[in-house]
Amino acid sequence: TIRLPIGDTLKKRIRDGVASVVGDLVNKAHSSDEVDETLKVRKHMQRCAAVVLCQQAFYREGGEVPPPHSAARPDSYLPKAKAPFVDITTDESQVAIARCGMGQLFLRTNDSPRLSGFGDIVCDCSAISGFQVRPGFERLGAAAAFRREANSWKLTAIDWRHADAVVK
Repeated sequence: TIRLPIGDTLKKRIRDGVASVVGDLVNKAHSSDEVDETLKVRKHMQRCAAVVLCQQAFYREGGEVPPPHSAARPDSYLPKAKAPFVDITTDESQVAIARCGMGQLFLRTNDSPRLSGFGDIVCDCSAISGFQVRPGFERLGAAAAFRREANSWKLTAIDWRHADAVVK
């Protein structure tokens, strides 16, 4: 039980009791990454329906027009995307994710024999290639090579571990 440094008031005892009950429930709950069959999205129309359902869940009626440069949206409780990726599969988006997103944690100098000649920087996520995945899913892990250009970086090749191939 978590005890906060506050006197033994009724409010504190109620809060501690609720925290204890919630803690017990969380600790006893069986956590799993299994997805119920009825929730799996397998077809394009199912994906479209899921997107519409999420948009509807966060829809807001009667919202005021937000001031200019605001992160608020008049039609949703969700904030506007600061820099939306229209298509994250483009080379430009992949470079942006590697340089400014989570990929920056995996940037290093390119010393890979498989990627030599493709650039001097690699976003190397190949360490996860040995992880087990659920049936029907592709194994994880890849290393993307980048070449610095005058004003940007260019994605030049990907060492795709699942297929054991360098994709140019």
